[in-house]
Amino acid sequence: MERELTLNAAKLSRFKLNANGEETKQKVVFYVCRACAGEFKLSEVQVDHIEPVGKTPQYQEWVAWGWYIAKMFSPVSNLQVLCKPCHKVKGAEDRHNGYY
Repeated sequence: MERELTLNAAKLSRFKLNANGEETKQKVVFYVCRACAGEFKLSEVQVDHIEPVGKTPQYQEWVAWGWYIAKMFSPVSNLQVLCKPCHKVKGAEDRHNGYY
């Protein structure tokens, strides 16, 4: 059974176009990136923590594995869909600011 979570993302469905530009009966699903608002296929997006998981040990004492795991499995309200390029940029910014 497939379960769909409602992330902070828009999901669009459109009919696939054939070589003549006519709609076919196949639907294509696109996700809207929260950062750039571009439309991407599922294979082109990633789920991101809106609030980063935590500070690196370099900036903060290690708390405990339980705390880290609880932060990783955050509520759906703390997750968003980003395209891979935007996720790479946000991840680099988070790491630069001491988050992981």
